[in-house]
Amino acid sequence: MDDLKKALENRDNKSTEELEALYSEFSIHSGFLSSLITFSQSRDLQKEATWLLKYYLEKNRKKSASFPYQDYSRCISALDHWEARLHVLQSLDFFPKEFLLKEDLLPLLREGIRSENKFLRAWSYYGFALLASAHHDLLQETRDILEFANKTETAGSINARLKHARSLLD
Repeated sequence: MDDLKKALENRDNKSTEELEALYSEFSIHSGFLSSLITFSQSRDLQKEATWLLKYYLEKNRKKSASFPYQDYSRCISALDHWEARLHVLQSLDFFPKEFLLKEDLLPLLREGIRSENKFLRAWSYYGFALLASAHHDLLQETRDILEFANKTETAGSINARLKHARSLLD
């Protein structure tokens, strides 16, 4: 997968169309997902790698049993770029409940709800609800977090995501 790494490093523009083309070219190769997980731990490639991983999950909703969820979850703490973190948060909907791992996700979610970035906050609230749906010991804390957010958040994008988060707990 050295060719994929070079292609990601040498991208001319930052369009999603270019990433989709790379996906089409490289996703058929064995080692594609494991290479992306490795690349996601690199500051220079994590934004693109996490986007491609999210894209894979979106395209393969029904066939994602072979996705290395645990390996991906374990590398979350290495993510520095806000867009890489956002891609992970947006991918959590595709994770089977047994792979929503508290020890890996809670630090990301706790940091995310305190972020200045409204997109990270919105998806972190939603991530808390997903995690609580898999780990019932987090239900009360999550309800408290969502209730506080409902009273304090004013951005429409956050309120829309909060509504979805609350629906997961009802």
